[in-house]
Amino acid sequence: TCSIGYRMPPFTDQFALDVFLHRMAARAGEAGLDIVLFTPRHGQDEIEAYREMIRRGAVDGFVISGTEHDDARVDYLLDIGFPFVTFGRTDVLDRHPWVDVDGSAGVTLAVEHLVAAGAEVVAVEIDRDLVAKLSARFADHANFRLVGGDPEDVGTMLY
Repeated sequence: TCSIGYRMPPFTDQFALDVFLHRMAARAGEAGLDIVLFTPRHGQDEIEAYREMIRRGAVDGFVISGTEHDDARVDYLLDIGFPFVTFGRTDVLDRHPWVDVDGSAGVTLAVEHLVAAGAEVVAVEIDRDLVAKLSARFADHANFRLVGGDPEDVGTMLY
């Protein structure tokens, strides 16, 4: 089919998605490939949506974004041997191709800039749902630690 499937995320930063889709489509086009956008149909779960795209022969592989460490889409595609790449990390990176933003390098640049400007304490508030995911970006910084903050909705990383 010369097509790559991409499941449109339900909610996201529209600017970031627009840039991502345009760049992905441009690179695919250079390789003679098309991008097929899809979402689960009413009453259909994520895996059923992927299964249907494969059954119909609509795509030759997938790009998966919005990954979780334990991602059912990744597990399903690995189990059936269907090609895909993730934009984001999972707990089985040694079993599939992936790319990701170097968030740790970004944090390093931001902290170095703030410290050079005289900051003695750098705090980052993180939505509680993102703490586990984003704390990996701070892992290279031994001086960062998770502290209190509002226990209902945020954690705070202090440097």
